[in-house]
Amino acid sequence: MKKLLKKLLQVILGIPTTIEAISIAKESKLEAYKKFAEELLLTTDLNLENVLVHDLGMFGQAGKTYMNHTTCGGEDEYKINIPHPDKPYIIVPEIKCWWTFRAWIHEIGHHTNKHYSYSGVTYIKEYEAEKFTLEQIEKCDAVDWSDNWDIKFSARCYLYFHILSAVEKGEIETLDDISTKIVEFMSKSKSLKEGLEEDFNTSRKKYLKEKFA
Repeated sequence: MKKLLKKLLQVILGIPTTIEAISIAKESKLEAYKKFAEELLLTTDLNLENVLVHDLGMFGQAGKTYMNHTTCGGEDEYKINIPHPDKPYIIVPEIKCWWTFRAWIHEIGHHTNKHYSYSGVTYIKEYEAEKFTLEQIEKCDAVDWSDNWDIKFSARCYLYFHILSAVEKGEIETLDDISTKIVEFMSKSKSLKEGLEEDFNTSRKKYLKEKFA
């Protein structure tokens, strides 16, 4: 009976039932992700020679530099040459999973919001890029419920990290300094909303301790 119910759910939900079918479904989804990301990229004013795709990790970068190279990759930084240093660029990883797909949309979001043209508080720019990301994935039919949940949660976790980083830099002094729209964005995840006040206080104490050390 359990096997019959499992089979029925697989049919109803469209879940692949063999290793081969799962592999084909995954490849098909990744191709759809690539197509969506590339078509979104073409709606921007980016010089395509300054769109650099790497296979050196899962992170990207967007900006503008007058140097002929930049570094990217978080802890494992690597140098990437910029063909046109006087123009905006984005660096994105090969799309191999929902995370790298999200990275493409996120970096396009930075460019679309023209973050390369002004200096502002990092967490606000990250909020705008993440908001753009979540708005765009709603338009992608290939994003299933599982990837949708993962992308949304990771977007808010990423912003959470940048908010606490801003607190530790002294850019945010009280919770009330965080704009209502950002609080509403974060509050879609109950666990993050509940943890923000406690983590905020810890980060604020760290900032004050270092400032008056």
